[in-house]
Amino acid sequence: MDRNALLATTRAEFLRAFLLAVDRALPRTSVGLFKAADASFYAADQQRLIGAYSMLRDRAADLQQQMARSMDQLLNRSFQTTYSTFRPSFLSSYTGAGLALVDATVYEDQLRIDEVTGAFRNSAEDQLRDLNIRVAILFEQDSINERENPFRPFLLARAIATAIDNLGHLVELNTALFDQLASELEDEIADVYNAVNAHLAAHGIAAQLQLKIKKSASARVDSSEEAIDSEAEAAPYGAQEGYRSAPTDPHQFDTGERSLSSDQPRRRIEQLFDFVMQIARPQATPASGSADQPGPGAEQRSRDTAGDNPVPGWLGARGMADTLRNLFFNPAAMGPMRGNQGAAEAPASRIVSGKLSASLAELMNHHIPTGEAMTGGDGTLRNLIFEQRAALSEITEDGNEQMTIDVVAMLFEFILRDAQVPAEVRAQLGRLQFLVLKVALRETSLLTHKSHPARLLVNRIGSISAGLKQIDPDGVRVGTEICRIVETLLADRSESSNLFETMLDEFDAFIANELRAGDSRVDLAVQAVENAQSRTLRFAHLTAQLGEVLTGLTIDPFLAQFLTTTWVHVIERAERAVGSTSQLYRQLVPDLLWSIVPKFTPPDRAKLVAMLPGIVRTLRSGMQLEHCSAARQQEVLNWLVDVHSRALRSTDDNVPLLTLASMHLHFEHFIANPERDEHLSDAGDAETGVYHDDFLAEALQESAAQVEQVDPLIERAGVQMGASGHAQPTELSEAEVLERLRSGLQITIMLGDTPANGQLNWVNQQTTTLVLTMEGQPKPLMMSVRMFLRLLGLGRVQFVETAPVFDRAVQALLHSAEQVEQQAAA
Repeated sequence: MDRNALLATTRAEFLRAFLLAVDRALPRTSVGLFKAADASFYAADQQRLIGAYSMLRDRAADLQQQMARSMDQLLNRSFQTTYSTFRPSFLSSYTGAGLALVDATVYEDQLRIDEVTGAFRNSAEDQLRDLNIRVAILFEQDSINERENPFRPFLLARAIATAIDNLGHLVELNTALFDQLASELEDEIADVYNAVNAHLAAHGIAAQLQLKIKKSASARVDSSEEAIDSEAEAAPYGAQEGYRSAPTDPHQFDTGERSLSSDQPRRRIEQLFDFVMQIARPQATPASGSADQPGPGAEQRSRDTAGDNPVPGWLGARGMADTLRNLFFNPAAMGPMRGNQGAAEAPASRIVSGKLSASLAELMNHHIPTGEAMTGGDGTLRNLIFEQRAALSEITEDGNEQMTIDVVAMLFEFILRDAQVPAEVRAQLGRLQFLVLKVALRETSLLTHKSHPARLLVNRIGSISAGLKQIDPDGVRVGTEICRIVETLLADRSESSNLFETMLDEFDAFIANELRAGDSRVDLAVQAVENAQSRTLRFAHLTAQLGEVLTGLTIDPFLAQFLTTTWVHVIERAERAVGSTSQLYRQLVPDLLWSIVPKFTPPDRAKLVAMLPGIVRTLRSGMQLEHCSAARQQEVLNWLVDVHSRALRSTDDNVPLLTLASMHLHFEHFIANPERDEHLSDAGDAETGVYHDDFLAEALQESAAQVEQVDPLIERAGVQMGASGHAQPTELSEAEVLERLRSGLQITIMLGDTPANGQLNWVNQQTTTLVLTMEGQPKPLMMSVRMFLRLLGLGRVQFVETAPVFDRAVQALLHSAEQVEQQAAA
């Protein structure tokens, strides 16, 4: 297809997908506004939300028309500014006055639009990355830049704001409607970009850009912030503005010489600090402050931090976003930082300079406030590292130490302001600031690996806080446990992070116990699962033990099948319910095997005749214990009559003589030592937490547990459950999902047509089975983790907490760095 024609059809597909997403989101927006108004305690907020709800109800059709019109105008303008070397001729067919992309009068709160743009970008990160690449290929460009994408997320946010503003209502109503609609649309954005990508892919435009590295021989850079970046390199596959893939080779970075003033990296860091504070504490930041011209507070912080002999800035010539992205996701690509005399590859651990280590020890001994004292004079939680940043910066010895102090301080700034975590929990986490900084200085993996125990513990406490009311309505018990954990950590003076792992295990055990103790339905269901798993494990061991002792023996096929299936179940049930008398059922195995062997001597025939009544009684008793049907019992007894008749009438004296004593000797350990199973290696899947369905059904019946089993319901339906359209399938790896599957996790689940809130109440130690409760569902749900992963992949299960609190802080910091760079470039 001709390029102009393809651009025209792609434009139409994007507009169509966007309007469909709006259609799907508007009903949810209406419900969300009404619920928010109902839940609000303030009359002003209720009036504003109800006003927005009424406006949407009355003007929904007008709003949809405005959406189409504003997006159409924005697309016209966007195509006119896309890649300065290309102007698509098909735009002449579109008429209209157009709409400038930088018109500040359309929606007054530009920061709100920027935040929504970032949220849209994050919700469709991979799809947007692919589209940026495809657009670059379509426009015959070697580099990738989201700003040149005519379908970038900013257009979506701006179109929504413009359409709402054009309805002509009060600003506060527009704001409420904009926020709610944008929130509901986050789940739809990936579908919009999927549609555009699919359209381009169908016409041969692949999301793969050939690597072309360009290095500038030299670059003259002005001392101003706007001129820091020299000629950019073309990025490898997936790289783009705001989402550059970190190169695996540090030499792939621009190596051109830079002329930088000595204070330039430091000033850029202070600008980032100022922006982070502006985002986290907007009410405490002067409106005049900006990335290019920080307010007085930022300038004062810069002077206080710099001191007389400032440590060289850790940013060097790299962009802030790239530096931070490499720190968090690809530390090996960072290369040596200014002031760092170590190797290019960041070590897993390092030695902290003596003065800095001693200063942190002093701060931890004498300057850790109580939870109540964590609140500052302005009513916000104190950033302890930021308060001591100037003093700590003066005694750092290299760029690594300064970078760690700055990054941990900014991460805690976001953690301390995270509205998803209750203030009292954030206060306790804030008390750990110096300890986390101490660990981060010594162990680089705290910032680079999500599985670091300190990071996991912070995330776990934050995740539990999201569902605190469901676990502990008054919050006393969980709050007390969190305080105990924090005090234990602060009291420890070891140089290891092992205590974080211990505290994480103890906190998990505490939460699991709280959830079981607080809901008898869940406790009964968990008991049934644990019982079934225990029985399955025992059955597997018995099967392996019997198989071992039967090896090498020639056995009648019917008897072999009976012993390894029915009779193993009999022994397992007898040992669990009857106790020591179960040895009779074990002894039956050698007795039965000997009884069917041909008998040639009168003593053997007499012994068999004497044993037959006991064998029959034990067989009947065992089969009744196993609830075998009458037909099955008769089948076994008929077989027994036949084989015993043949044994007594046998005249073939060539068969080796087998005595009962030798048979008992062969089965001695099997009979006398039922627990001899520790050496058996083929116990089956039971050791991984799997249970037999029959055992589970019996355990549920015995405990009177009321539980809904999800796996059989879906499997019996005989159909493949399709994607829900409710949420984007998760992009987390299986390992990341399994790491997050802990008791107390909040989720939304959609088994029918409507999503419902749920809570993960229990996960077994092997992470194979889980029990959860759902809002409006009287019975707990039991589900295999395999089925949970399947539903998660289909978008029918979604984590309420899209990312853990520490990871949210990382993403917020990266986004802040991108925003500062974008504002400087503008």
